[in-house]
Amino acid sequence: MEFGETIKQIRKSQGLSQTVLAKGIMSRSNLSRFEQGDYYPSYDKIISIIAKLGLSLEEILYIANDYQANPLQQLERRLVEYENQFNLKGLKEVSRLSKEGYQNTGNWDYQILYLFTQLSCLNLGEPDECLDKGVIKGAILPYFESKEEWYIKDLRFLNNALAIFDLADARFLANRALKSFEKYQNFQVQTNLQTNLLINLGSRCFEAGMLDESRQYFQRGKEYANSFNHVYNQLICASYLAIIAGDKAEQLESYLSVLELLGYQETANHLNLCNSGARDQHQKE
Repeated sequence: MEFGETIKQIRKSQGLSQTVLAKGIMSRSNLSRFEQGDYYPSYDKIISIIAKLGLSLEEILYIANDYQANPLQQLERRLVEYENQFNLKGLKEVSRLSKEGYQNTGNWDYQILYLFTQLSCLNLGEPDECLDKGVIKGAILPYFESKEEWYIKDLRFLNNALAIFDLADARFLANRALKSFEKYQNFQVQTNLQTNLLINLGSRCFEAGMLDESRQYFQRGKEYANSFNHVYNQLICASYLAIIAGDKAEQLESYLSVLELLGYQETANHLNLCNSGARDQHQKE
């Protein structure tokens, strides 16, 4: 569907006349020509039209593409799906398509996706194209180290790549990203990504026995999750905080029970293992 045609469809569905939508932005006749594909207004006018419709640019593009994600988003979705299914054949297909996407467009996002897919294959014990974790890390690390301005996609990439870095690099990059993203505190989409990054970093510190630092990350993650009622992340952070405290067995049991009821049995099992390890460590001390 043409972009102007999409605007027309949304305008009519909201019961807006061309006169009302165009007011203060462009002439009604220019809006009519835009909707017919005969006129292309400047970018700032398009943004104003979209804002007046109350939609985001991303949603408009999704509708204009006949309610389909763009090719890169489709590959990202398939990567997550195949990872969860341990589908090696599917992962290799995503790897091939991502590599082709980068070769055809030069878009670094495709290259990042290709490297993440290679990492997923390695984690399944079936390396693809002979890349090892050192090679993948060497390709990804400079990208993050060179960042002066961080955007949503960068935080998403870092969140996915955090496990490949040693703890020192992970802490440095994550804290740098989180500091940069303070300006996104009122951008709702971002908050869940920040929470996920705090959980991942807190988990790494927990595994390294850095409990005080781990507690700080989980406490911040819990505050973010509470603000936007992200129940799953609330439970994860609360569970780790109970484990670190070491004297909140009943609270931990209630959190794990809720996770199990919600269908997150593997997550509950993992947290149980973390608790057992922490309890053994407390006994040794």
